[in-house]
Amino acid sequence: MERDYEAEDALKRMNRPKQVWFVTCQHLLENQEFTRFMQAVLKILEEVYGNPVDIEYTVNLNETGRFVVNLLQCRPLYTGSRNGKIDLPDLTEKEILFELQDSSVGNSVMRPVDLVIRVDARAYYEYPYHLKSQVAEAIGEISRRFSESGKNLLLLAPGRIGTSSPELGVPVTFSDISGFSGICEVSDKTVGYMPELSYGSHMFQDLVEADIYYAAVWNDSRTKVFHPELLDEEEDLFPLLCPERKELSGMIQVTMPEHLYYWNDVMSGRSLCGRYRKENDKKDQVKFLTKK
Repeated sequence: MERDYEAEDALKRMNRPKQVWFVTCQHLLENQEFTRFMQAVLKILEEVYGNPVDIEYTVNLNETGRFVVNLLQCRPLYTGSRNGKIDLPDLTEKEILFELQDSSVGNSVMRPVDLVIRVDARAYYEYPYHLKSQVAEAIGEISRRFSESGKNLLLLAPGRIGTSSPELGVPVTFSDISGFSGICEVSDKTVGYMPELSYGSHMFQDLVEADIYYAAVWNDSRTKVFHPELLDEEEDLFPLLCPERKELSGMIQVTMPEHLYYWNDVMSGRSLCGRYRKENDKKDQVKFLTKK
């Protein structure tokens, strides 16, 4: 057990002083016998499966530190094709929606973006807690509407994607976002939302296996550029797509920016999303919006 002094300081500022403790695995990870054992288990399973594996397990320890490991689950860890190197274009800053370093997951890829769904962090934070699931439902409706259209959808949402705790992010299920080509978790320090690229989680594996681009915009040096205002000049199509969800207008923004693409280069760890004009890059907006 360890003390969380940052949480205690925050409680003091709110005139609610108390000790805060949390469980840590530090001593277990310092046990070289245990770490060597787990390395051997993973190596054997990888050799048998012919692929890296994802496991779930429990550890029981006695008073002397001796341990027994129970393997609960094992499945192949899909790593994708990676696809080598992608050359990112040189865009001016005013053309960039976001540029990231070492904060994206997935294969090397370049894709156009036909539709961007963006959730406003402040509006989501202020929305009643027991109604936050409506945001996830609306995102799922938009995703399913275009799931067979062949269009590329990009989601920008505050905090953690797929969390079971709505105060940490939008509680979508994988079925709500399976129609997206790209998912981006966005931090917002004004209301406390923080991304958490969920390596090893079931949803993370589903995203990787579905070849869905997965990234995070942090409030640190990993985010080179972030200009969400690039989308503000576009018409908001959410009222047209979800006319029965007027209460979410302004919180969920749906836009169709022209000439928008994203690139992900796993070799350099760079990720870029911005306007990139190509010859014959046009959209039939009326046909796109009216397709069921």
